Amino acid sequence: MAKTKVSAQDIIALSKKEGFLAKQLYVVFTTPTKGIEPVMKVVKEHLEFQVTLEKQGIMFAAGPNWTDDEKSWEGDGMVVIRAKSLAEATELFTRHLRDDLTSLLAHTLRGRKAMPRISYIDDSRKTPQITALIESAQKTGAPDPRVVRIMTRSEIGTAWVECWNKVLYKGLLPHKLKEMCRIKISVAHQCGYCSTVRSNVAKGEGLTEDVINELGSYHTSGYFTAREKAALHYADSEEEIIELGMLCAQIDGVGKLVKSFNVLSWGDACALNPKLTQGLAAEAAE
Repeated sequence: MAKTKVSAQDIIALSKKEGFLAKQLYVVFTTPTKGIEPVMKVVKEHLEFQVTLEKQGIMFAAGPNWTDDEKSWEGDGMVVIRAKSLAEATELFTRHLRDDLTSLLAHTLRGRKAMPRISYIDDSRKTPQITALIESAQKTGAPDPRVVRIMTRSEIGTAWVECWNKVLYKGLLPHKLKEMCRIKISVAHQCGYCSTVRSNVAKGEGLTEDVINELGSYHTSGYFTAREKAALHYADSEEEIIELGMLCAQIDGVGKLVKSFNVLSWGDACALNPKLTQGLAAEAAE
């Protein structure tokens, strides 16, 4: 009987023998679900984000697919992902493609739909309140829009998003300080997703990746003020103890729930930021 297929490993071995790099790449084809107009509203931000993905080594290439006459674009596109397996490629695409554009696209990876563990809320179920919460998350970055789209499937989940926004952005303590505590605790839990979420508000207040990478050695680091070091250890007033305690309790409890959603694994997070396995993780293990 004639062969109908050849082992993938045989092809990889042959490719390497002939001088090819033989890297595993996966192609994602995307199609707009609501037409070209809403896509164009976010395409600039999406392109900026793709530059970030390319620098992180997640995205190999991307681009639009023209119509057959090569004179126009109807929103179809293609993203090429570096990954070791189809499962990893599906995970990377679902978790790293910008959410504001992902929601407008139907995406297929080698003929299989790329879906999160828990699906996002359907547009038909979005109330003005839920829409406002999602838009707020897209603006602030924390809570992440993906988790807000999941949580708002439930009335209780929606109430939690509202509560979390108040805990994270209201009160006496500076938001930047709360964000540092949130990331530090997330690393302690080895929650890949939470440890990679970033608040745009905190960024505007000076929370850079250099500062975040110093959290594991904050006792001796010159990046933090005495008050920030005290708050990272705990807090210095009864009112702040209540506020920071609420923040820590939310991160600890809900953070473990979000970790179970498997939006981003700890291994993937460490691949994106190897320093997580160094100073930050060492501090978290103590």
